[in-house]
Amino acid sequence: MCFFGIFKVFAVFTLMNITLPVMSDRRPEESTILKKPQKVLLVSIDGFRWDLHKITDTPNIDRVIKNGVTVDHVLNVFPTKTLPNHQSIVTGLFPEHHGMVDNDFIDKDLGATFSLENQKCMEDPKFWQQSLPIWIQVQRQTKYNTGNLFWPGYKVPYKNYNLFFNGTPAYHFKDNYYNETSTYLPSKSLQFLYEKGMGDYNKTFYKLIDQAVEWLAQDDVIFVPLYSMEPDLTLHESGVEHKDVKKQIEQLDQYVGFIYDNITRHPALKDQVNVIFIGDHGHVTTSADRMIDLSKLVNITRDIEGVFGFTNVFLYIMPNKTRKVYEQLKSKADKSTLFRVFLKENIPKYLHIGDNSRTGDILILPEPGWIVVDKTRLPDYLKEPDWVRSEHGYDSMNRDMSPGFFAFGPMLKKGFKKFCIKTVDLYELMCKILGISPDPNDGKFDRVKPLLIKNKNRKAWKSLKDNIYEDWSLDGNSYQNNLTMNGDFSANTTYIDDNVKDRSSYVGNLTTKTKLNNGNILRNDDAPSLKDFS
Repeated sequence: MCFFGIFKVFAVFTLMNITLPVMSDRRPEESTILKKPQKVLLVSIDGFRWDLHKITDTPNIDRVIKNGVTVDHVLNVFPTKTLPNHQSIVTGLFPEHHGMVDNDFIDKDLGATFSLENQKCMEDPKFWQQSLPIWIQVQRQTKYNTGNLFWPGYKVPYKNYNLFFNGTPAYHFKDNYYNETSTYLPSKSLQFLYEKGMGDYNKTFYKLIDQAVEWLAQDDVIFVPLYSMEPDLTLHESGVEHKDVKKQIEQLDQYVGFIYDNITRHPALKDQVNVIFIGDHGHVTTSADRMIDLSKLVNITRDIEGVFGFTNVFLYIMPNKTRKVYEQLKSKADKSTLFRVFLKENIPKYLHIGDNSRTGDILILPEPGWIVVDKTRLPDYLKEPDWVRSEHGYDSMNRDMSPGFFAFGPMLKKGFKKFCIKTVDLYELMCKILGISPDPNDGKFDRVKPLLIKNKNRKAWKSLKDNIYEDWSLDGNSYQNNLTMNGDFSANTTYIDDNVKDRSSYVGNLTTKTKLNNGNILRNDDAPSLKDFS
């Protein structure tokens, strides 16, 4: 039988309405007694780079940080893209373990190609069975239900588990304004909503927030993930420095305030709901004069089966031609400072991407701000002579790929700042809040434990369904064969020499710029050493 320990959580420490300042990791722990089951509203802000809230006034984000927790540096997973990071957040696994190794990939075992842009792929269970998201775990472990508002993978049945409560799929809305025939991709699904009479995107997203709050107000719903497609869309279209990005951050701040007020002023939710805001990746500006032409490096038509990505380029090679293609690329890379190239088996271990059959045979990794393209087959938006946009997908140790994080709620400390965590740690944090047992994962609870307060309540609330947890297991060669509970694969990794300054220098010097050999100035902020995350 599966046992769950007593929730050890803490209440916000306030005394005589004195606001406490942001403290360091060494702040004394706080405690309280929480009598009700705790809930989580998980809000994904696509493209929310760690420093975007600093480009304009964000009083509501500041309010959440003042009354909750934040982290200076979140090390997300590679590739620093939407699907790998969203799946890591809700499973606690690196992409090489959860299987969503990129937004697009070839699964040679299945003989199939996956694409984030393809509705059938996004709903086809065969691509998703290497891992199990937390919303399914809640259902199989507890008596509670979950909702889901466009988090990638929300329509996928896992081992015959799907999102249901009251006999209705949980991705349907009370107002019935979601149409089953619309495309799955979260951004396009949201576009569908407001193009079909919901008004502009802002009104649509407020509707989604209302739905999340309505669900969480029900006694039997304890977890709802919510996806926002902005500011990612605007960043891709305009670049980080564009005025439209500032407008999107100001609008995001309004969303945050709306959520904060809806939760903290709700008599039933203020003592139960913990809200986590997390970006999936950062962004860096690129332009038409920073394209590396892959067609001049190798013979794509003759030697390569598939090319995926601009910023992290996975090549799937024709049989018996991998070594030839690699040597051609390596000879060019050795003469350039603009990109690196790796055979699959030699991809640096800290990227946690090489140990999966879906990973490409060769990885080309350009310097941030540069993209690798086939100029003989450019998409229309890259054919303009002077385009400027922003991209992501680069090395996760690059500071500009790091997402922002802030959270508040009855189980989280007030005015607390931590130096660094990993994206995969958030799964452990949410499992602790929800009172469920985590599956084997790559996160570390010890890294997020300082964010929590202690719960002195010795009587744990009932949440288990009878014997359902023990009977469930993944098929095939699952990640469970190679993991131990709370294992951290980076512990035995040889760290790269990233020449990182000490912590005090890092905190005080976040705007260091590096000049590349072509004269272009790109942001390349100092990042913590990998050892800071161990």
